[in-house]
Amino acid sequence: MINFLRAWKFEMGFLLIIGAALLVWAATVYLSPEARKARDANEYLERLQAEYKNDTYGGATPEETLSLFIAALEKGDIELASKYFLPEDREEILVQIQSSKNGGKLGEAILRFRSLDLE
Repeated sequence: MINFLRAWKFEMGFLLIIGAALLVWAATVYLSPEARKARDANEYLERLQAEYKNDTYGGATPEETLSLFIAALEKGDIELASKYFLPEDREEILVQIQSSKNGGKLGEAILRFRSLDLE
């Protein structure tokens, strides 16, 4: 009976040490800066892929998309015009188009876009 208790205590102690070591290892791996960066990068990539998948703006060809973009600018709909750019660039483009519109240079920008050669 004493040997059984001694063996039981030894086994439980051994399992506790192994369990604690596994917890420390898992916490180190999960909370490490590299793992955190990898998780953040994966989340960004998944979010970006979802944006691309759900993006309904643009035409079938670059030329058609440019035509839609110019038409939106001519109507003065800068919000719609900014949506013809890549999802990650839209906010920056919206600010640039807004500043062009506020500066009275939107017509000049439209003329430059019309003269673009996509080939």
